[in-house]
Amino acid sequence: MQRQGGVNNCWWAGNLVLREVSSCLRQVLRSADQAGRYGGDEFCVLPSCTTTAEAMERLERLRQSVTTLRMDSAPLVRITLSIGMASYTDVMGDTTAWLQAADKALYAAKQRGRDCVVVAAIAVS
Repeated sequence: MQRQGGVNNCWWAGNLVLREVSSCLRQVLRSADQAGRYGGDEFCVLPSCTTTAEAMERLERLRQSVTTLRMDSAPLVRITLSIGMASYTDVMGDTTAWLQAADKALYAAKQRGRDCVVVAAIAVS
């Protein structure tokens, strides 16, 4: 998440943003999908039984939903999401490699100007 309007210096506004984003997660994701706070302002989403294209579409809806958030108690705050997505493949070997692929895609999204979804490029041996 990227937040503008001084949220980083104000804990109560940061907590409000986390609650609002969590609410968007509940609204956009299916009941079988899993999501949780990964650390700081990062979340991890594990869509259940879906194709890469379906996951990409759902994450794009989430990104769009978050950008429309407005909070009466913090009217200057604007929230955007940079999302890195990786589909698990046997080539990865373990979940650590999977998470690293998603993290690289996240940083690629940030380098592209933020507020977008980037799918990880998967190397095939």
